[in-house]
Amino acid sequence: MKLSVEFCSHVEGFEWKTERLENLFQILNGTVPILNLLGLDKETDWTLSVVFMDAKEISELHERFFQDPSPTDVITFPGDPSMGSLGEICVCVEVAEQEAPYHNHSTEREITLYLIHGWLHLTGFDDKTPDDIFIMRMAEAALMKEV
Repeated sequence: MKLSVEFCSHVEGFEWKTERLENLFQILNGTVPILNLLGLDKETDWTLSVVFMDAKEISELHERFFQDPSPTDVITFPGDPSMGSLGEICVCVEVAEQEAPYHNHSTEREITLYLIHGWLHLTGFDDKTPDDIFIMRMAEAALMKEV
């Protein structure tokens, strides 16, 4: 199986290296194997899409799909397995820049957390109930140590 990561940035001046994204998701897939969890064909080449957005753009998505016009950190959309798509992870760079200082770490680390959070959603994790949130946070913490 080949996992390729396609990404684009809609944020002027923001850059993220392709190799870093590919390495991140290879590590995540080795730790939380999406194909096994979703019962997908391991012989197929799969694509994951990542989009870096500003607050205005992610707010529009948030309102359109979740009826909440506020900016959010990350939104994940499941893919279409018949087209070899694992899904899309949309990350708000501005929210990461605002939140990172509150957690005493870099914007890069905050964005990595959002990417992990998105991956976990694609693999079936949820964060709707207090128990789900606890499980999600534990998984995020363990994966942050891995990467």
